[in-house]
Amino acid sequence: MEEVAGLFNIGRRQVYEAVRARQLRAARFGTALRIRRSDAEAWFDAQVEGGASDGAPSLFSAFAATSNNQGLYV
Repeated sequence: MEEVAGLFNIGRRQVYEAVRARQLRAARFGTALRIRRSDAEAWFDAQVEGGASDGAPSLFSAFAATSNNQGLYV
């Protein structure tokens, strides 16, 4: 949760609330919650006015392009 919150500069509580409200998909492994990067990006884009369809690259895409952990869960 901290990683997703950090990516978008929001609080962990907002991430947990989105998971509880089923706005953001997450998988539970024991006590740990895992979120796919693609799900985090889709959720973030849905929060931004105009969504991902406005043609502008998302914040997540810019981060992922510089990350060595592309495709891994955050």
